[in-house]
Amino acid sequence: MAIKERVIFYAEGDEVIGTIFIPENLAKGERRAGVVLAGGYIGTKEKSYGQAEALTEEGYVALAIDYRGSPGESKYRGTPNPPGVVRVFPQARVEDVRCAVRYLSTRKEVNPERIGLLGRSAGGSFVVSAAAAEPRVKCVICEGGVPDGYRWARNNRRSYEFREYIRKIEEDKVNRVLTGKSATIPNSEFMIFNPSEKKSWDEIPKYFPKEAQLELSTPLEVCEKWLEYKPELEVDKISPRAILFIGEETSDLVPPEELPLFYEKAKEPKKLVMVPASIVASRYEKMNLADAGRYVPWIWQHMIEWFRKYIPPIE
Repeated sequence: MAIKERVIFYAEGDEVIGTIFIPENLAKGERRAGVVLAGGYIGTKEKSYGQAEALTEEGYVALAIDYRGSPGESKYRGTPNPPGVVRVFPQARVEDVRCAVRYLSTRKEVNPERIGLLGRSAGGSFVVSAAAAEPRVKCVICEGGVPDGYRWARNNRRSYEFREYIRKIEEDKVNRVLTGKSATIPNSEFMIFNPSEKKSWDEIPKYFPKEAQLELSTPLEVCEKWLEYKPELEVDKISPRAILFIGEETSDLVPPEELPLFYEKAKEPKKLVMVPASIVASRYEKMNLADAGRYVPWIWQHMIEWFRKYIPPIE
């Protein structure tokens, strides 16, 4: 078991709430490598607890956070979300991850020269942008991230659906100037699932009630910012630090051809792993929800070997 502590740090003046996990066998004065866990689009810190526990079992210190504007504890611009609304501005979440790295580097239990990032789904995009801008990061794992927000939105919709999506966003831009408010759409119109992915999402609230995705909505202003978000243009800045990309061959939310595009734009040292259907039959079967979001062993083995190689836990 790990020692768990609720922590507070700041990003752009806002409180960011997290939980730090410290190995029980940490000796007095000893410092270990640390990892910041960046969850998915609606991911709350609790969904990363299984991964944090697994990291402490390997000797790492781990930090799970609630992004500002998520259904978790952290507030965006100091105000709670309107009921049922998730304000997931990508650049704000990148800043949350960067500030989490800076906070982790201040902890007496952590070696500030060996800090890594593990990002899941949208978090896989955020860790790329954060590492590109934050030299404290020494190692990155991008699992299922989106390389280009516009291409992702376009490829997940039929032509007429995409035109309607863009029309709503353009209309909202004008309305925001006049009213100061952004209209919302259901999250199921922002994140386009195949039937098996939707079925998996329906299971998530049983274990993580805050993440009842189908009951939440996204402002069109957020949709606009995702169209503009292109972390693949930043990924080359991570080198000479190491980055591992992991994608699922069975994913439709982030199609399997997207992660290779991310990989191609990165520089060495880098690695690409595509999870076969024999391991993960559907995108969200990669984690055991009943075990606080731990990855299936096949995927976790690739991840932990990457961290051991580039940021070994113990000096």
